[in-house]
Amino acid sequence: MLEESGASTLEHLIAVYQATGEMPPELIKIQSIDCPIECYHIWLAFMDLCSTRSSNGMGPNPISFQEIDAYIRLTDNLYDLTADDIDILKQIDVIYLNKVSKKLSKK
Repeated sequence: MLEESGASTLEHLIAVYQATGEMPPELIKIQSIDCPIECYHIWLAFMDLCSTRSSNGMGPNPISFQEIDAYIRLTDNLYDLTADDIDILKQIDVIYLNKVSKKLSKK
């Protein structure tokens, strides 16, 4: 994600840390997740959407395109998600749902 100045959000967060000596919560969050920085904005959007996910009583429902559309509109596309990013987000969701399904079936 590039800001208007051409610097990435990560670069801004690092600059804030260097200037203040206090680590911004977003930078702490980045350091705690094993995700390539190029995909981090997709991961953040996925985590936001996942936290509001509905359930069908048997397990979580997939994140719908309607939910993604509403998320993009309500956040003013905070993470600048592209169509390719949304495809990746949906693939992450499938992986997540498969893992949850396997975990639930072992109970």
